Amino acid sequence: VKKRARLITKVTEDHYMPPWHPVEGHGKFVDERRLTTDELATLKNWHKTGMAEGPADKLPEPPKFASDWLLGEPDLIVKMPKA
Repeated sequence: VKKRARLITKVTEDHYMPPWHPVEGHGKFVDERRLTTDELATLKNWHKTGMAEGPADKLPEPPKFASDWLLGEPDLIVKMPKA
């Protein structure tokens, strides 16, 4: 994310991201994807102050992936010869 911090700041300030076309003030929408003024300020401040990583205890759990085939074993597994 640090590599894209400048771009993230620019596209969120310009309201290009997250994509949300309805103009504010014309009713409420379910699952509105507009960033609040506070959220925009947080992103801008994070970029301006060096993009520090947040506290480790606030990180989400890493995803858990199944160790076997999700849809069952395939009928055919083709292996490529080594070059």
